[in-house]
Amino acid sequence: MKGWASIPESYVTQVPIITLDRLLGNALENRRSLILVDIEGAEYMLLKGALATLKHHPRPVWMVEISTTEHQPFGTTINPNFSNTFDMFLRHGYKAFTAEDSSQPVSEDLIKRVQVGEAKLKTHNFIFR
Repeated sequence: MKGWASIPESYVTQVPIITLDRLLGNALENRRSLILVDIEGAEYMLLKGALATLKHHPRPVWMVEISTTEHQPFGTTINPNFSNTFDMFLRHGYKAFTAEDSSQPVSEDLIKRVQVGEAKLKTHNFIFR
């Protein structure tokens, strides 16, 4: 992604991609599972390719790193997909919690306030279950 994490624009590499739904198919259906996601700002894009996985039964538990201000493209102060990422989980019936020693629920109101810079979180790691 152009300007991402201060990588020079001259840097080019080709990377094969596949959606999580195509990769997993029904492998998690009827199985308890944990999905760990740490993909430096591409969380929302991953979720757009994981719609079937989000609906599996039982639902997977997800641990996702979602940065707010770190590692953003040049000129971007807050992750533009921060609230979209949470919304994707919430629309599929998930609840969000901070992933820290004293885990706390993450409300829709807090997500909106973080997105517009009115609030900050102490962690970048979240559990969705």
